[in-house]
Amino acid sequence: MKIIESEQNIKALNKRIKRQSKNGKPTVAVLCGGMSFEHDISILTAQTIANAVPDKYNVYILYQSLEGAFYLVPFDLKLARYKNAELLLPVCIMANSPFLYSSKHKKLIKLDVVLNCTHGQNCEDGTLTHLFNLCGIASSNAGATCQAVTLDKEFMKDIFCASGFDTPRYVVIKRDENNVAEKLRINNLEYPVIVKPANLGSSIGICVCESEADLGRALEFARGFDDKVIVEQYLDGVVEVNCSAMSINGKVRASGCEVPNKRSRFLSFSDKYCAGEGKFPQKGKVGDRQEIRNKIFNKTTFLHSQEGQIVQDSALSAQLELLKDRLNDFLLASIQKLTCALYEKFDCRGVVRIDYLVKDDKIYVNEINTIPGSLAYYLWGEDIEKFVDDLIVDCYREFKKVAGKNYALFTHILGD
Repeated sequence: MKIIESEQNIKALNKRIKRQSKNGKPTVAVLCGGMSFEHDISILTAQTIANAVPDKYNVYILYQSLEGAFYLVPFDLKLARYKNAELLLPVCIMANSPFLYSSKHKKLIKLDVVLNCTHGQNCEDGTLTHLFNLCGIASSNAGATCQAVTLDKEFMKDIFCASGFDTPRYVVIKRDENNVAEKLRINNLEYPVIVKPANLGSSIGICVCESEADLGRALEFARGFDDKVIVEQYLDGVVEVNCSAMSINGKVRASGCEVPNKRSRFLSFSDKYCAGEGKFPQKGKVGDRQEIRNKIFNKTTFLHSQEGQIVQDSALSAQLELLKDRLNDFLLASIQKLTCALYEKFDCRGVVRIDYLVKDDKIYVNEINTIPGSLAYYLWGEDIEKFVDDLIVDCYREFKKVAGKNYALFTHILGD
């Protein structure tokens, strides 16, 4: 049965490639997967975005396996089956060529733009951006340098501090360091503290610690994901606020703000993706955003279903009513202004989401996400197709600016 299904999938994809190669439309690949702990989450992001690419483009889902191989994915393939390589069409990417090749090195598709929906290490750290740069393909994410320094929380926070942006106090713990208690004392960190792997997202490996005993266990847990760990002052009683920024027609703009649905002391992996219950919610009605104040403060309690749709969870309504007085128009407008400033400071491109902690009218920058979940489209209004089109157009505009850059320097070092 699998052999028959595999043959049907590959035959259908090859027919589609042949048909679309003649229609003259630009070709967009939506990239997901990757050699990352956040592999599965990126598939959800890609499914959402791929379904919203306007009809004026040819669109393909490009999947990278946990082993690093690339495949084209049938559009109707269920998310749980992405890892079944026999159901996919294997492709190759080569430096200095914008084409996808078959396993026999035959040209299949010329890519104009890659919408990078991968997350985490080996994906959101500039690795794939460098690959597409070498291939001469426009990719929608921030530049490789920006990605590298924002994925690594040590470098990101160092830049926050050096640039005068407020962020919670922190220390960096390397794998072989044993003077953790002394480091906390010197840097005036008191319990509770929050422990995070330095190069991970999606709240993976994060713990809140109330004591030195908790800290020891949390460090051991976090080091299972990364050799470098951030220990940060836990701020009690904060409101978490997220805001997105992107370049539209060459101008940096900020989105509306959201208060993420948090059921624990920090926004956990389960809160983000599993309805706080350790499993994905059932397929349901797609939720509408409810604007509370001046189209800035929005009800955003959206969660992914296994089909890649966004399902509304209304459990936060009462909590949002309590927060309205703590997040006034001035604070929210300040967050939007700060989001644009950070976007420009870090030389971001594409769409980013910046996460903040607000306490007693003070705004702390928590982190910058250069490839946010669902690419944070829900912060930009209900027209996801326009959002994706704006992202593609700006991505290609930025690419053309540097496409003709000269890297050759002629010398006599190797002779005439």
